[in-house]
Amino acid sequence: MEHQLNADERRVLEILLEDWKDVLRCTNVEQAMARVGLPFSDATRRRLAGHLLHDPAVQAAVRWAPHTYILTNDERLIARAALRQGRDGRPVDASGLAPATGLPADAVADGLEALAWLGITVGDRRAYRLAPGHESFLEGLGFNFHEVVLDSGERFNVNCFFDFVLLVNPQFRDRRAREGRRRSSRTPGMTARMLEALEAVGAAGLVRHACDDRRVVLRDACAHCADPITIVVNCGRLADVEPEGAMYLRGGG
Repeated sequence: MEHQLNADERRVLEILLEDWKDVLRCTNVEQAMARVGLPFSDATRRRLAGHLLHDPAVQAAVRWAPHTYILTNDERLIARAALRQGRDGRPVDASGLAPATGLPADAVADGLEALAWLGITVGDRRAYRLAPGHESFLEGLGFNFHEVVLDSGERFNVNCFFDFVLLVNPQFRDRRAREGRRRSSRTPGMTARMLEALEAVGAAGLVRHACDDRRVVLRDACAHCADPITIVVNCGRLADVEPEGAMYLRGGG
């Protein structure tokens, strides 16, 4: 098929497919590349994205929209800043977004180019605008992310903050298994494929690889202001939260 992959790229795809068997994980391309030891490359990412978009076997494994897996977490922050800056047809530029994201202007410019490639923005490196229909990218997980980092260096995204708690807190996990609550199709952001996956594993089978016997870090960002949030859990116990006093609002991203 088009977009033939080399051996390292095939290994990245194998990691993605294996991770996606875990209903809690929505590992992205950049995270899988890092696990293989490949430095991030947009060209490599685009070749892998070609398989994600066009290979029926890969498409059958995903539960969210393609941009959930194609964009890096930094690019999601850039997208969120672009949504704020680009309201009412206003232009979006890298120098204006850099302070809001905490990223270098060059990295923001590259991110905006990636957003344009996916159809979220239109324009060129001098100035972009939000593309017609960009709102469709807000469905499902939108541009939110919740990155889990293990001491081994392994990184992966989970669907929501509750999924992180399931991984690191055995009491919460046991309670969910006992209650056996089912997600509704009316749950905001839920997709049919995600519902099917949840139904297939059941409440007791949500967690394939518990992380309550080790140190785990959650890298997140406020859904409203995009400021970074870091949570550290050590052997099932909360060890640190930065910034102090950060709160989780259910349904707030």
